[in-house]
Amino acid sequence: MKISSTVLLISSALVSIGAAAAADPDTTFEMLDSFREPKNIAFSAMVGGSSHIVWVLSILEELASNRGHNTYFFTREDQTNFGKNYPSVETVSVGPSYQFAEHREKIMEERRKKPVIDSFVTLLDILGSEFEPDYLGLSEQFKSKKIDLAICDHFNSACVEASIASNIPFIITACAGLSPDAGAPYINNHIATMHIPTSAHMSLWQRLDGKFIKPVQFVYKLRHFIKKQRALYKSLGIKDPVNAPEMRWENSLKIFNTAFGFDLARPLGPLVEYVGPIVASKAPALTPELVEFFETHKKVAYVAFGQHAIAISEDVKLLMTGLLEAYEAQELDGIIWATRGLEKAFPDYLITQSNTTYNVRSFFDNNSKKDITFINWAPQIAILNHPSTNMFITHGGAGSLYESLNAGVRVVVFPFFGDQPASAQIAEDNGIGLKLHYTDSEEKAVEVIRKVARDECRFFQGNANRYKAIVQLNSQFGVLKAANLVEEVLFTHRDGELIHRRDVKRDMSFFKATNMDLYAIAFTMVTGSVLVLTHLMRKAISSYSLSRKLKTN
Repeated sequence: MKISSTVLLISSALVSIGAAAAADPDTTFEMLDSFREPKNIAFSAMVGGSSHIVWVLSILEELASNRGHNTYFFTREDQTNFGKNYPSVETVSVGPSYQFAEHREKIMEERRKKPVIDSFVTLLDILGSEFEPDYLGLSEQFKSKKIDLAICDHFNSACVEASIASNIPFIITACAGLSPDAGAPYINNHIATMHIPTSAHMSLWQRLDGKFIKPVQFVYKLRHFIKKQRALYKSLGIKDPVNAPEMRWENSLKIFNTAFGFDLARPLGPLVEYVGPIVASKAPALTPELVEFFETHKKVAYVAFGQHAIAISEDVKLLMTGLLEAYEAQELDGIIWATRGLEKAFPDYLITQSNTTYNVRSFFDNNSKKDITFINWAPQIAILNHPSTNMFITHGGAGSLYESLNAGVRVVVFPFFGDQPASAQIAEDNGIGLKLHYTDSEEKAVEVIRKVARDECRFFQGNANRYKAIVQLNSQFGVLKAANLVEEVLFTHRDGELIHRRDVKRDMSFFKATNMDLYAIAFTMVTGSVLVLTHLMRKAISSYSLSRKLKTN
């Protein structure tokens, strides 16, 4: 009885204490992150422009300003300007700009006259010639800055090799799911076939060609480049050089600035993360001239082709013809063209179907009172977000598409190279606009541009608004998600690998991982059962026939 009373008193006391603690906010226990300590993180991209760089810099800014890490951007001289808007990121030039501009026109010409493989081989040759100074420069920077983790643009093999040589983990970044573990048998993410996003509408011959023949052709045409690169790697002390950069990424995290809808939906590997689209939240405002232009225009088409795509005179004439016909039909009342580097490609005059002659050179006067204005530099995000901009003619670069759809602006995609043809097809398939190819006729260009401009039943605009929601929802949290992933690698890797993300099938045989052995056993059992039953049935039929025969005799 005494024991029971004592237990009862103790229980009552504990309940009273618990209730008092719960009622007293000063005794609340707050759980805080305790794993984090300052680390040194580097990002390196040497080429590619804003779509390769800016979104990663926004992640570095988050890691530095809000999480206490030291962040660095290692690049070439002509790319350092991207770091100006990220004060917490230290931008370091590791050398002069690539001698790339002089080769761009050659690549554009090859794009038209030769298979896509040939122009890509040319590009790889150009990038490969810069490997040694990049590798040596990055290796030195990683050592002097005591870098703990590197983030490497997927074009930057020097960053990957310098990370391996420095014995630090690395992350790969890109604007599309280009790694093998982001693919599927029905997704074409090989450079030779990626202009057709999926095999859904390919013939049997096209699939055979894309799966077996083109990859062999690609390796054959790269054989001299591969041999030269392997010799260079060995001379630099790089161990076990590989023929394809993706082979180095097998155990590394890949972070892609995209989302399903921009990339086709499919299963992704455990080392692949989609964090985008991440778009800039702040950008340069409209110039006074553009503010004045928009005051008098309500249906504006904006034209721009990014930093690396080069349109030739035939391209410009094709697009300009379509735009002028839409303007004459009053489906557009204004045109803004960002002409940087294209001035010589424009014709002096253009005559439309109505026999109206336009002095194209006069559009360069930058007179805001005109309906058509050409400007050298354009505040693209501000233009796209103006309510009077209802159409964007773009090369289909990832950054431009994200910025357009973040503003809900429908598109005409005029692709040049790389992943742009696939982006054009996906944009058309998803109803956010139409594609236009440089081989198309002027009649086709007029039809495509006018159709998107007038947008009957608001078909394109409705789809653009759906994609606006996708971009804005993902962009809002994409930087935080990506920063979390960077810290996951920083604080959980073991010898550069994320063991907890290792796909268990890699520790099994192919037959076991795909259950082929079970299917083989099941097939054998079913086949054996069928054979036994067939044998028994034949034997029974034979016995029955024999007994019938004996009875009749």
